[in-house]
Amino acid sequence: MPLCPWIELGDRVTVQDAVHGLDEDMFVMSISESIAGTSQMMTLGLLPAANLYAYDSFLIIGTDAYASAERIYY
Repeated sequence: MPLCPWIELGDRVTVQDAVHGLDEDMFVMSISESIAGTSQMMTLGLLPAANLYAYDSFLIIGTDAYASAERIYY
């Protein structure tokens, strides 16, 4: 795709491609930029956002069972 310098890792983007029937939200996991002549392009590594977390309340600090536990990492 053409270079979009405002896109950052972790951003949520919508991928639309009528030819392949895509219309999904995804998270940007990697970015690779390239220059060829006067064209600036970028390639994104994407992770589908649908069903990424099993529950709506997944690890909300202060509201889940781990809120008062020792430090947790994920």
